[in-house]
Amino acid sequence: MRIRQTIPEEEVAINLMPLIDMVFLLLIFFLVATTFAQAEKDRSVNLPGSDSPGPSSLLVLADGDCRHETVVMALDAGNAVGIEHVRLATTDDMDY
Repeated sequence: MRIRQTIPEEEVAINLMPLIDMVFLLLIFFLVATTFAQAEKDRSVNLPGSDSPGPSSLLVLADGDCRHETVVMALDAGNAVGIEHVRLATTDDMDY
């Protein structure tokens, strides 16, 4: 009976340097990102409130080829945003 000799297997070495590099890069990225987030959080911006006056008048120019539906859509849009003064005008050609 013959006994086989076991051949010692070579150890597989895993190169950990790229993994360590990526961990350090991610660590630096998250440290910088949180620093910027804190700096942006500290800034205050004054935005206009909803009670600020918007445009109060609307001028609708239409020529002879304009469809009535388009004029009505423009008037409805003005009404939706609270336009109080509406002016309608017709033109012969659209060169203004």
